[in-house]
Formats: sequence, structure tokens, C-alpha cells
Amino acid sequence: MTLTPARKRTPRATTAAPPPASDHTGHTWVRRGIATTSVLVLLASLAGSTAATTERQPQVFIPAAAQIRFPRPTVTHLHYRHWKLDPGQPRHGLVMSDVQLWWAADGTALIQRCDVVEDPKSTRISNPRNIQGPCPDTSHLTWGHYRPRMPHPLPTNVATLRTWLTVFADSSSDHALIAAAVDMLREHHLNPRQRAALLAILADMPAIKYRGTTTDRAGRAGEAFSLDSVLSDGSTITDLLIIDPGDGTLLGYDKVLLTPAPGSELDPMTVVETTIFLESDMTSVIPGTAAMTCDQHACIAEHP
Repeated sequence: MTLTPARKRTPRATTAAPPPASDHTGHTWVRRGIATTSVLVLLASLAGSTAATTERQPQVFIPAAAQIRFPRPTVTHLHYRHWKLDPGQPRHGLVMSDVQLWWAADGTALIQRCDVVEDPKSTRISNPRNIQGPCPDTSHLTWGHYRPRMPHPLPTNVATLRTWLTVFADSSSDHALIAAAVDMLREHHLNPRQRAALLAILADMPAIKYRGTTTDRAGRAGEAFSLDSVLSDGSTITDLLIIDPGDGTLLGYDKVLLTPAPGSELDPMTVVETTIFLESDMTSVIPGTAAMTCDQHACIAEHP
């Protein structure tokens, strides 16, 4: 992974003005960079790229679930692809989790996780639109059974959101706040004011560095920022954020091991975690699913 020399420039947050009618803020939260840099590495560099080995009972029957429609768009819908190093698992190639989540404030939810085999010679993920469901890991949660780890609704005040992230991370370090923010975005859709508050927190980090314009693992244009940190085990890592300069949404996140801890078998410049945020919106429907019979690899829909 090659990075251009860091330029002394930090992300500039939008002001927390009242949100417009559209969810698109319509202005740039960081000045566009002139330099272009390659910040992505081959997917093969993901450490210990593992096949999913979650224990699942073969031939599990999952009953059908009806669509749930709400009168207003109060359902959070998120779609992302995620991979994280598990040192205890053997290496079997590169398998990511493609996750879609729909949840309502009353605790009703649908969670779908599909295993996706990626090309380790590529810096890009495969087309998320080509995911063929149903997925073996599908959960319908009825009223009161789904609760996000960070309460809903999220605050729009910068200081309050920073406090929430600090409590969630159990740390006030900038690295911990970034990790907590990424976790938050796997469960919450941010409105313009909440997004502005998060950008202000990032902009206030003195060690964050601007890395130039790039494309993320889904091929979308963005601007890259990184933060280097020394962990308690002696390793040095960088949090790499790719952000849409138009509306300030986080497109992708890589956690890169720059210098391994003493005695580690991992190589320097190894990606140990990656998340690609593909969709984030509010809707009024939690989709239904057909009855299906699943083994550990795939599901077959049961037709009457």
C-alpha cells in the first residue's frame, strides 16, 4: 500500500445547520485534493483471509416471514461488506460477510448475512448487486427483540456524540473513537446533523492526515484520511477512512497493521479489518422472506 507524504490538512466538518428537505447536504465537507494517491492494497494482503467456519446445523428449515410495512420511513436499512482477522482460524482464501440489516424502533428486524468469496488479486470487491439470496444466515426478530448497541436516536450535538462514542469504546483515544464510529455506522443511518457531528469529531483529531483522492473497494471516488496509533502490545496501526466529499458519508474503512507487535507472525502493511459501506437509508418496509431450507453453504426457497 503506497501513500503519498501526508499533507497537513484535516477534514473540515459541515456546520450542524437544520437539515434540508433532502438527505444530501449539497456541499463539500473537505476541499478536494489535487494529488491522487493509491491507498488500497490487494485483497490478498488481508491477514489470515479465512473461509467462514461458523457452525451451522445442516438442512435447517427457516419458515416464511411476511413483509412488515410501517406508515412512515422509520426503518433503518444498512448494507455493508465486512471482514476481520480471526487469528485462530486457518487460511482458506478470502471470504467476506455481505450484511443487510433492516430494523425498526419497536425492535422488529431482519438480518441477512451472505458469505462472499472475493478475488484475492483484486483491490475491489465483487458487485454487491450480484449477491443471490436467500442467505443461510437469516434472522427475523419480532417486536422488542432487536436493540442497537448504541441507543436510538443518536445525538446531533458534537460533545454529546463524542461522549457516547467514548463510553461505547471504553476509551477516549482517537483510534478507539474511530473504531466506535465504524461500529455505529454498521447499525445506524446518520441524518445530516448527526453526520456533521461525526465529521466534527474527526476534524478535531490533531493526528489525522489527508492522503489525497482515491477510489474505495467498491470503485467509488472519495478522499482518504488516516490516523496512526501505537497500541499497548507495541504494534503500530493506521485507521484509513475513505469519505464521500459531497455529503461526508463514510464509504470505507481499513485497519492496517503498519508494524507488528514483537513476536507477531503477521507481516507489516497487512490489512486486518475492512468494511465497505454500500447502502444506508431510511425506508418504511422490512422485507419478507420465503420459507427456505439451508445448509452451511446455501439456501433453497420452498415453494408451495
